[in-house]
Amino acid sequence: MIGEAAHIHAAASGPGARRYIESMSREERTHINNAIWLCATHAKLIDRDEATYTADVLRDMKTEHETKCAERIRNALSAGEVVSD
Repeated sequence: MIGEAAHIHAAASGPGARRYIESMSREERTHINNAIWLCATHAKLIDRDEATYTADVLRDMKTEHETKCAERIRNALSAGEVVSD
């Protein structure tokens, strides 16, 4: 497995909880909008450096990647290619 699911804002408080916001509800913490999928190397890097990798930076990274993926899929479908999961 080369990917890791991670929270943009930590799901719980405590040691190592990065970008935790106490006022978030459980539903907000577990919602897909608070999730990001990363390779293991970058997941560790991001969790060690929350000053550089703020929640806004992570959301921007996620949005940019999802946009590029959607564009690749649209282009493949337009070219008649088969797109699989």
